[in-house]
Amino acid sequence: MRRCLTPPYSVSAVLAEYAYPSTQFYGGRHVTCSPLSGVETLNLPEPWARCEFTRSPHSGRLTVPLAEGIREKGIQEFTWKLHLPQREHKA
Repeated sequence: MRRCLTPPYSVSAVLAEYAYPSTQFYGGRHVTCSPLSGVETLNLPEPWARCEFTRSPHSGRLTVPLAEGIREKGIQEFTWKLHLPQREHKA
């Protein structure tokens, strides 16, 4: 049986996860982080089980900490991490 890779979203966006640095919000400022850095492993309930997450490019961490009503609260950290299933990650 032939199996096809079906990315969870745009192929170009998935490739960007592996190729480009991401900007995260640490210590009250934007910081550039290496692709696939910040590995964090979480044990989630079934059907996910053990999942590995890495920092990921996403517009939310650029805009949310600076949004009116949030900025005034003095947020110091806002990050975005992604987990791709192992099959897609290896591909």
